[in-house]
Amino acid sequence: MNTPQSKYSLMVIKPDAIKQILNVNILKDLEDRGFNVVKHKLCRLNETQAGELYQEKKDFNYYPLLKKHMASGQSLCLILKMNGQDVVEKSKEYRDWARKNLKVKRFDVGKEDLDLLSKGIHPNQIEITKEMALENLIHISDDFIQDTDILGELFTQWDMDELKDRDLELFSILSEAKIRSRKSREIEISHQALENE
Repeated sequence: MNTPQSKYSLMVIKPDAIKQILNVNILKDLEDRGFNVVKHKLCRLNETQAGELYQEKKDFNYYPLLKKHMASGQSLCLILKMNGQDVVEKSKEYRDWARKNLKVKRFDVGKEDLDLLSKGIHPNQIEITKEMALENLIHISDDFIQDTDILGELFTQWDMDELKDRDLELFSILSEAKIRSRKSREIEISHQALENE
């Protein structure tokens, strides 16, 4: 039996992809490959949300740049399902295909380059660091349930009402995320009020 974790995949088409590949009909391409696009929304992440989305990258030197970039423009958030297959693995395969076929890479980074980059002394440090941060045009969430809190913040009540008629299970998951998000904001506001007294 599929759990929500294995049943859904969160795919985020990054701002640079939105700018670079507007001529590619991503939604149709995904559907042609067997994905069911349950919900999609054009949205703008703030740096806090981008940081939560990329928690696994927090120890990399390009993490601040990645957060800033993700907040620099609109991204396309997609919630995907796929019958009879691991939707997260298939989403990662699509991400890898996009990386090879849709983006022009300027630098080939070898072991020696990585060593110099980690020491902060590579002659192309800034350019390569930026390219590494933005290497994937598409982000695939490894933990759909964890990232639903971000979706709870991004989705409006209209989004939720529209989703209720199409996928009740996902509606329930995201409704809980919206409640958590609201409570978290209330706690944050009350902490700020106490600090200001």
